[in-house]
Amino acid sequence: EVDGETIRRGIEDWLTAEPFDLSRQQVEQGEESIRSWVSSGVGSLGVEQATLAVQILAGALLTLVLTFFLLKDGSNMWKAIVSRVDPVRADAVRRSGDAMADTMSAYLRSVVLTGIADALLIGAGLWVLGVPLVLPLMILTAIAGLFPLAGGVVAGAAAAIVALITVDPATALWVVVLAIVVQQVEGNLFQPLIMARQVSIHPVVVLVALTAGGAVAGLAGAFLAVPIVAAGIAGVQAFSQELDVDDRDAGAGENGHEASPGDGVAPA
Repeated sequence: EVDGETIRRGIEDWLTAEPFDLSRQQVEQGEESIRSWVSSGVGSLGVEQATLAVQILAGALLTLVLTFFLLKDGSNMWKAIVSRVDPVRADAVRRSGDAMADTMSAYLRSVVLTGIADALLIGAGLWVLGVPLVLPLMILTAIAGLFPLAGGVVAGAAAAIVALITVDPATALWVVVLAIVVQQVEGNLFQPLIMARQVSIHPVVVLVALTAGGAVAGLAGAFLAVPIVAAGIAGVQAFSQELDVDDRDAGAGENGHEASPGDGVAPA
């Protein structure tokens, strides 16, 4: 029978081996911090914290259900919406929806690819500098890539803190320099090549969207805010362009009708 002490020793052995490579002292300090946090946090857990946990769980389940049905029946839902629009504007609405869907897909693909590229660069730099926890920090960097601008700052700060605690201040400073270089490479190379012009929005709009989304719906809102704004901008642009085309076609048809010879002339 496996007891708790055996499990604890197994976890310690796992953390002191590759890829984490922590010392026994660091593991014991982390264990003591976790015990202190649990003993102080669980005892003070109140109704508000429990309600928040339930809300997070319910929100996650609702997101999964909505995602399933949108992927399964999203196109049919959109066709039903377009069928109830005035026929004069139906084509513009349809094209607007297509542009929004294409932009959302392109944005999500681009941020995932950009996050992976950032993680590979950060991981290589941390490995050269001799910073431990390279793999977890790479995963954190890839996840942080889902949150433009702010995510890179958080991931770089986390890597610098790990370097400061486990190595020395000089290495932590080099990690900060590494994070800045990776951000510059991302902004000047990855984003122009991967994200393309169709999903490029001004950094001020990104920051406002992140702030508003986080204030309204927390972490999920911050994640969804930027792609929703990008898709909305693309939809409005497509709708306006379609209306301009329709107006020009209508104007050309009216001008051609007025200029037609014999219109309104009775036969002799």
